[in-house]
Amino acid sequence: MATDYYQLRVQGLHQTEYNECVLHFRGVNLTAADYIPNAQNLLLAFQALVQSQWLAVLPASYQLLRLTAKKASPGGGGEQTGQYQFGAEPGAVAGGAAAQQLCPVIILIPPMGIKTAGKIFLPCIAESQIQANVVNSTWQADIATLMGTLITGFTDSVITWDLAIYSRKNASFSEVSDYSLSPIVGFQRKRQRAPL
Repeated sequence: MATDYYQLRVQGLHQTEYNECVLHFRGVNLTAADYIPNAQNLLLAFQALVQSQWLAVLPASYQLLRLTAKKASPGGGGEQTGQYQFGAEPGAVAGGAAAQQLCPVIILIPPMGIKTAGKIFLPCIAESQIQANVVNSTWQADIATLMGTLITGFTDSVITWDLAIYSRKNASFSEVSDYSLSPIVGFQRKRQRAPL
């Protein structure tokens, strides 16, 4: 059995604004060169074991619309996609977000000796969970649950997936040892892409 790296794009809408978070995972116990079934496994495992935790940190004004998985290491492979109807997978926190593009950042900490940290820019945060630019303890606890699952790994069948950091500069992957939260929650438009 092999180990390889796969990408999962989590695409959604916050009110009318498109957003996308690109996550990378290390798959352990993969069938080598079986790219499409491996990508499908990542997609199904995320849906079954992580998706509810993802939605638990986002307001009801957010809608998850699509998950797309594919091999991320050299050679690539076909994409596997799961789509949802609008309104089928909203965020679990009641109410709307404080503002469009108010994006908390989760900083991914690599092992010692790796210089490149990773980041996850969340699409938004519920107005009820932030006050004077400071997030509350409920949101922090929900993030701890989500990150605990992503870092320690999740398994829906024989493949175990754990979060990885991809460095575009070095074209390399590294594991995630821990995470920290940005002390400042601010606006982020750099990664905006065209609507769905």
